[in-house]
Amino acid sequence: MKPYEFSLDRSCALLRVTLRGFWDMATMDTYEPRFHEELVALDAFHPAPTSCLVDATEYPVQSFPITERHRWLVANLGRLRADRAALVVGTQLVRMQAARGLPEERMRVFDREDEALAWLGCVPACNFPPPLDEFTATRDAFSGRA
Repeated sequence: MKPYEFSLDRSCALLRVTLRGFWDMATMDTYEPRFHEELVALDAFHPAPTSCLVDATEYPVQSFPITERHRWLVANLGRLRADRAALVVGTQLVRMQAARGLPEERMRVFDREDEALAWLGCVPACNFPPPLDEFTATRDAFSGRA
């Protein structure tokens, strides 16, 4: 599997980044310019406020140099054209490592993707059940449809 992947969700100006595995500096050296290119592409497509969702659920605790380089990237997100970033982690240890030194309110760490998307303001409509009014719920309960 690739150590990182990018995808652009044009519906809500969101760059999705997936991180996997333990990284060395060579991986970071290839990731950083690609990350920057993807943020520039996002900005070119959608110059209004943009967001970045980082899925680090398969990304273990990293070495100090890799962690510091990630911190530098996050600290420079504004200059790199992302207004907000949400990080979804898989373990408490990664959460603690990521939470140290995050910029004020521009980046947050989450345990679940749906919570991260909600904070970013990019919740796909398919995540919500259809509206259910009280009459319909009562009717379905009595008719055996519920």
